[in-house]
Amino acid sequence: MKKFIKKNQVVIIAIFFSIAIPLVIFLFVGDKTSIGDWLGFLGSYIGSIITIIFSYVNTQYQLKSSERQKDMLALRGLFNSSKKLSLRFTRYIVLLNQLMQKSDKPLDKKVLAVFFEQSEKFFDESKDYLDNYNSAIMATTEEISGELKSYNSNFSKEAGKTFLTFTKMLSAGDKKNTQSNKDVVEVRKDYLEEVKRLEKELTIVHRKIRKLYNQLKSGK
Repeated sequence: MKKFIKKNQVVIIAIFFSIAIPLVIFLFVGDKTSIGDWLGFLGSYIGSIITIIFSYVNTQYQLKSSERQKDMLALRGLFNSSKKLSLRFTRYIVLLNQLMQKSDKPLDKKVLAVFFEQSEKFFDESKDYLDNYNSAIMATTEEISGELKSYNSNFSKEAGKTFLTFTKMLSAGDKKNTQSNKDVVEVRKDYLEEVKRLEKELTIVHRKIRKLYNQLKSGK
C-alpha cells in the first residue's frame, strides 16, 4: 500500500484537490438555498472523477501486466540459456578431469584436437550466454534489469579470469607440449579450478534468475 501511494502520490493529490476545491467553494461562497443544484453538480462531478480514477487504475494495471509478461519472457529465455551453458560446463569439466589423468605425459594430437574443439564450444556458448544476458538487461524494466546487473557481475569477472588462464595454459605447453610436464600440470590444475569456480557462479546466477521469475509469476 505504501509503495502504491508513493508511486502515485501526484495523482492522489490531484484527485484530492479536484474533489476538495468544489466543496470548499460551496461552503464559503455557494448559495445555500440552492443546495439541490449543488448536490446534483457534485454528484456529476464526483462521478466523473471516479470514472477518471477507474480508467487510470485500469490503464496502470494493463501496463504493469504487459511489463511483467515482457520481463518473464526475457527471464525465461535467459534461464534456458544458463541451463544450456550449465550442461556445457558439466561436459567440459569431465574432459578437463580426463586431461589431468594424462598429465604424466604429453597429449597426443587426437586428444588435443578434442580439447580445442570442446574449448571453442565452451567459450562460444559462454559468449552467447553473456550476449543473451546483456539483451535481457536491455529488454526488461528498470527494476528487473537492476537486479540482473547485480547478479552477473561475479560471473563476468570469473569468465575473464578463466580465459586468461586458458591462454596461459596454451603458452605453458598444451599447444605443442614444449614445456616441462610439471609446468603444464600446474597450469591445467589452475584452469580446472577456474572453470569450476565459474560453474559455481553460473549456478548462483541460475538460481537467482529462477527465483526472480517465480516471484514475477506469482505476482509478488
